[in-house]
Amino acid sequence: LCHKQEEVKVSTLYNLHLFTDHINAGIKAVKEKFPNKKYIIVIDEGLILSPDFLFYMAQISFIFEKDDSVLAISAWNPNGYKNVSGNPNLAYRSEHFPGLGFMIPFAVFDKYIDKNLSCCSQPTYLGWNQAIQASKGNIIIPDLSRVMRRPLDVLQLNPSDVQFQLFAQERETNIDPAVWIRKPQDLTKERYFQHIVTLIQGSTTLYVSETDLKLCNKGNNNVISVIIQQLSGKVVVVYYKENKSRPFHNFRILVKCFNMIIPKDIKPQGIYQKLFRLTKNGNEILLIEHASPFFKPQLPLKSNIS
Repeated sequence: LCHKQEEVKVSTLYNLHLFTDHINAGIKAVKEKFPNKKYIIVIDEGLILSPDFLFYMAQISFIFEKDDSVLAISAWNPNGYKNVSGNPNLAYRSEHFPGLGFMIPFAVFDKYIDKNLSCCSQPTYLGWNQAIQASKGNIIIPDLSRVMRRPLDVLQLNPSDVQFQLFAQERETNIDPAVWIRKPQDLTKERYFQHIVTLIQGSTTLYVSETDLKLCNKGNNNVISVIIQQLSGKVVVVYYKENKSRPFHNFRILVKCFNMIIPKDIKPQGIYQKLFRLTKNGNEILLIEHASPFFKPQLPLKSNIS
């Protein structure tokens, strides 16, 4: 039995490296074929594209010329589950590289990936985050995904597989062929920071108590859902404090208050300067951790939720 398990691990590792090597080789081949082009769109196997996939990319691609801290534009929101994403007009900055379908400048590939392939040896859906850490850059992601995995491929996965955990939950994907991204110029580094500040200034603060979090963790807190349902078109901010000895522990519990579950074997993605964004019932919701530069002093925060 141990021998068979080892064979599976080696085979999986081999296929994984084969897949990432295939992507790297493909990017290099395209660069040689089109030496005057600046960017390339990479599409993972098994994806279905939204009807506005290219239009979405075209609207945001100008940002590469305006802001060299943007490393890529992703068409996939790793947190784009049903009922917590749904606004096709919104895009965010993220400190995580979600992959799947993305546009990347050849210059970024040459500098941060090609010369350090160990950064990107795992599947793109788990993120090529070492490339971001090396550059201290960001990725643009949509609130509403522009790609989806083929459902049949997901159904064939083992329930214990990380891919199954990530893709088996019901997700939202845009189906409108002509959607405009709201103020894409605000996605540049300086303007995005100010945009978040402006959102917070006009927001409604939702205080989530320790008791609320415990109920959310058990799946028994309907009060927050009712409150969000009664709001419409609002910006709602929730402040929380993380336990330093248990990274993302309280965050994983907090998102359950909005009926969202992050797979236990996957590190949370889509966070920007300790701020996490989602949409629900037509509202924009910002979860802001105590150490974020966007944090505003509120009621006493506790970090010992079990």
